Amino acid sequence: MSITKLIGEQFHNPKGLFGRFCMGIIMPLFNRKLWISTFQNIKENKKVMEIGFGSGKLIKKVAKKSQICFGIDPSSTAIYQASKRNKNFIKREIVKLKNGTEKQIPFNEMFDIVYTINTIYFWDNIDDGLNNIKSKLASNGIFINAFYTKNYLDTLAYTKKGYKKYTLEEIVNMTRNNGFVTKVITVKKNKSYLVIGTNILENN
Repeated sequence: MSITKLIGEQFHNPKGLFGRFCMGIIMPLFNRKLWISTFQNIKENKKVMEIGFGSGKLIKKVAKKSQICFGIDPSSTAIYQASKRNKNFIKREIVKLKNGTEKQIPFNEMFDIVYTINTIYFWDNIDDGLNNIKSKLASNGIFINAFYTKNYLDTLAYTKKGYKKYTLEEIVNMTRNNGFVTKVITVKKNKSYLVIGTNILENN
């Protein structure tokens, strides 16, 4: 297997020692600006959930300003690493981590904020994922979707296979079509964005 294909697979579902290396070193560097922009849009003292927490570095930062922070990830390697990194918050029940995906959220809580960074390429069905996330959001809760555009991802060797790539317009339209009021934050023009969807319930 080529190194580019291996890296691409680890970004999707980290496994073993190389998965830990990708989560701990490569992903934080690659995602740094998206992490910063996402963090800046998470308000204090909220009930928050991250989809695809990887190494748990960002969730540790978010936990310091949130009321309580939940996280789901399909990777057992990610759960192990993130649990080690957040062990003190977990003991204090400020952080709760479980195996899960956007389609299978194993928490009964309603959230003020749900966010995800660079996971949408791996969702089986975006409409199903967005609908499920919306059902877990409180009234006026927000979903922050941080991602790279199709044009940018097409320039990277390791995204040639296994990645579903989208334009900004496609993400905005799918988010709106699933009942969110949307706004766009540009991280870097033509490269990376946050699409923020607000769950405005009819009885408000």
